[in-house]
Amino acid sequence: MNPTNTITPNSERSWQNGAADAGTAKLLLVDDRPANLIALAAVLEPLGQQMVMANSGMEALKQLLNDDFAAILLDVQMPGMDGFETATFIKQRERSRFIPIIFVTAINKDEKFAFRGYQTGAVDYLPKPIDPDMLRSKVRVFVELYQQSEKIKQQADALREAELREARLLREEAERASELRYMAEISAREAKLRQFKLTLDATLDAVFLFDPGTLRFHYVNQGAVSLLGYEEAEILRMTALQLDAQGGAEELNRILMPLMNASVPQAAQTYETQVRHKNGSVIPVEVMTQYVDPPEGSARFVSIVRDITERKRTERTLAMLYEREKKIAEALQQSIVFAPPEDLFPSLSIETFYKAAWDEAIVGGDYLDVFALEKGKIALIVGDVSGKGLSAAARTAEAKYALRAFLRENPDPARAFHRLNALLCGSLHFNSLDAADLGGAGSFICLSAVVLSPDTGEAVYALAGSEPPLIIRANGTSSETLIGNGLPIGVDPEALHENAHFKLAKGDSIVMVTDGITEARTGYNFFGYDGFQKTAETAATNGSLREVGKSILEAARAFAGGKLQDDACILLASRR
Repeated sequence: MNPTNTITPNSERSWQNGAADAGTAKLLLVDDRPANLIALAAVLEPLGQQMVMANSGMEALKQLLNDDFAAILLDVQMPGMDGFETATFIKQRERSRFIPIIFVTAINKDEKFAFRGYQTGAVDYLPKPIDPDMLRSKVRVFVELYQQSEKIKQQADALREAELREARLLREEAERASELRYMAEISAREAKLRQFKLTLDATLDAVFLFDPGTLRFHYVNQGAVSLLGYEEAEILRMTALQLDAQGGAEELNRILMPLMNASVPQAAQTYETQVRHKNGSVIPVEVMTQYVDPPEGSARFVSIVRDITERKRTERTLAMLYEREKKIAEALQQSIVFAPPEDLFPSLSIETFYKAAWDEAIVGGDYLDVFALEKGKIALIVGDVSGKGLSAAARTAEAKYALRAFLRENPDPARAFHRLNALLCGSLHFNSLDAADLGGAGSFICLSAVVLSPDTGEAVYALAGSEPPLIIRANGTSSETLIGNGLPIGVDPEALHENAHFKLAKGDSIVMVTDGITEARTGYNFFGYDGFQKTAETAATNGSLREVGKSILEAARAFAGGKLQDDACILLASRR
């Protein structure tokens, strides 16, 4: 049997070789038993991705030399190199160190073996028999993250190419500026006109000398002939107006008259216009015109004309790339900032607020999430990923959907934090990266998670470096701060998080915020948690749940002089 066969979508589980279709990710399945490989491929086939199979750890490492994979499903018990050793080698290689690894095994179900799996860099440790739906759900998250990462890489490559083109244009502009300075020096004296013309004939730009009164050309260089398609003699019978395809006489006079009537010689006038080619086409150009009036000889206008078709094309390309990145950012932000409908949960009223710190609305890492769990429970999440931009948004999406999967599997916030921390720490600093490496390569996430049973009001929560949630009792005159601690997710692989409990009576509300609210500041003074709590209590005495959130946001912005220094999320829930 060929150990590196692949199974592609709709292949009826046949062994095939070949590249994946565009947009299809690859999954690496590693098991020394062919029957296990075929069964695992059958479970994952509905995902529509290409599956590459290896029957040993050594074969898996060979595959990783040539291909990139969205995820690796790795058997623990294999002859020769077992799964733990294979995972260690995978994480030591620069190309494969960030590929998610899921251990799949029918033995070693003890927690110490699972812990060893996480130590080697795995994101999950699944004992057999495996729930097919759960496995597909987990793998789908990594496939979507891989595909989004590939799109962002392609976008970044396109932007870098555009920047290189722009840099080349800037270098050309610098060279042209040097050329113009030289031209101005030699045009200062009419006696050197012949030498001046010889120099202009050698330049690639189009050069014209024309009469101030009639605008008829007296001299054109070879660059002008190449630009316009006319013979030199044809151009010398024409005027500047006959070649102008845009401005006309009024616009040309507006440019030329100040140069000619100035009491002291003026610097050249530079502007953009269009000229008409002999074949009728229109060419965008940049023109630098200077008035020369030597003591001996006739006054002349000297114009240097450059074809800027490529520059205009580059500008349009840059504009398109900007719009594309903007759309990607907007799509990411919409998926991150969740605004549930009012009637989503009959027994719970929910309001959400999100405010970007800057008018440019650069995509950030703040997010909130509300979703249903088993047995009628509801998860309330507020998070803040360090940094901004597409990379922060991608990390936020990764954390959001991973946390959803963990809580739906087990509605225990502290356990979900532990698994998410193992996932992120494994991808950020495997092999004990030092603090400098971590600061340059990774990010951390502050989280607050509440799992609430609306029918009874019983709730369990955990905190990871976030602002504590605030409970406002039904009478609106008292509030309670939920106490808890824990490091942010993604900082320390050994970090511990603990659950705590509270009860929400009917009419009580819970308010969860990111630090964009509490860290709103004026000078060195912060709005703080006290400002947030007092504002919430005051608003709750007379206002609705929405009015409470609106009051908190407006008070923080007012304290900061009308503009927040960081993005802010507010999630409010009230038991009906």
